[in-house]
Amino acid sequence: MIGRKYLGLLAVPALLVQCQPTACAPPPTPVDTTPATIAPAVTTTSVAPPTTSAPTTTVPAPAYSFLFTDAAGRPARWDPCAAPITYEIDGRFGTSEELAAISAAIDAVSRASGHVFELVGVSATGVPARGTDAMVGYTESFTAAQIGEGRIEVEPGPQIVAGQATVKAGLAPDLRRLTLIHELAHVVGLGHVPDPRQVMFASARSPYLSEYAPGDLVGLGLVGAAQPCIVTGALRASDTADSATSPRTITWVD
Repeated sequence: MIGRKYLGLLAVPALLVQCQPTACAPPPTPVDTTPATIAPAVTTTSVAPPTTSAPTTTVPAPAYSFLFTDAAGRPARWDPCAAPITYEIDGRFGTSEELAAISAAIDAVSRASGHVFELVGVSATGVPARGTDAMVGYTESFTAAQIGEGRIEVEPGPQIVAGQATVKAGLAPDLRRLTLIHELAHVVGLGHVPDPRQVMFASARSPYLSEYAPGDLVGLGLVGAAQPCIVTGALRASDTADSATSPRTITWVD
């Protein structure tokens, strides 16, 4: 703080000296005894506005993963250069609404991955017909905590040649939708991730996602139809019932 400064009053005594007119010094110049006023200094203080930083959020990584990769790090996937992925719906369990939800979920994974799926029928036995690549359906036999499961068959490439996804019957529509698109992403090659913002998070959290999230979409693209053809001589179930090699079975429980 800069203090204020004031000049004091200067008292001048009267001169009584008599002298010759030419010898006397000129009278002293009157002194202004008015206190000087000094304007107070203006201190400008710049105060930066408070900054509000976004809360620090740790984003779990990665946002996608694969069910299986070979020694070269290549993920197992369906061959995009082969015929459409044929599938059946297991019609033993589920209401008409639940069966329609399967078709809607197939459309979602098809859009996200680019793979073309072809429905060949509704199974009354739960056993896929000869030449069918995948089976999707419901069951009433899961434990209270389980909502889905499935498997894929992987041959050298690594190439997925068959798959199955099963969802718990009787789920609420929003949880059913999440579970279906989660299981079908497994069928095309995705694994679980630690990021709860993705469909492929290992647990179902409310509010339930109804569409694939950004990390899911990246992963689905990496196992999708935009990838190169798989040239290994491996055969799909829809190509022949016999295969030159024994496929590796990858299973999961959700």
